Amino acid sequence: SPPPTLHWYKDTTMIDGSYIIDSRGWAHNDLIIYRLSAYDLNAVFSCQANNFLNHSQPIRSSFSIDINLNPVSVNIVSEKSILSAGRKVEIVCQTKGSRPPAVIIWFKNNKQLTHSQESVSSDGNTTTSVLNLMPTLADNNALLVCRAQNLRLQSGPHKYAEDGWELQVYSINY
Repeated sequence: SPPPTLHWYKDTTMIDGSYIIDSRGWAHNDLIIYRLSAYDLNAVFSCQANNFLNHSQPIRSSFSIDINLNPVSVNIVSEKSILSAGRKVEIVCQTKGSRPPAVIIWFKNNKQLTHSQESVSSDGNTTTSVLNLMPTLADNNALLVCRAQNLRLQSGPHKYAEDGWELQVYSINY
């Protein structure tokens, strides 16, 4: 007694100083965050009660935000050149911004391919996949797709991101 002030902070910035005192003398301040974004990742939100009149130490309770994020970008980074039938080629795809790291799945004309190796950068922000492809003449004009997705976010309108390449394959003449 008297009732404390009750404020919300994001990191060190006060974001809500409004509070009410109910009929029992309890202070209330409900924080509603309508839209979280990548900028809120690892932010620390704190509710702090202060009673300046009795010179007591503030009491603070905090929590941090961990957010699952879809990939921000996905790109086939290899040069999209003309391929030679029967000549093996490595095709590289990179995705950034997913949390946790995205997985990369390759498709050729909507059929999933399996001959790839994936690695994740030390900061977890970039996933790189290398596809080993042995094109044939039948692959000419085939659509190669690199699809990146966060397996924790498999619903909604943006459940994956992808980049495509219409292959041009010609025979090798000796």
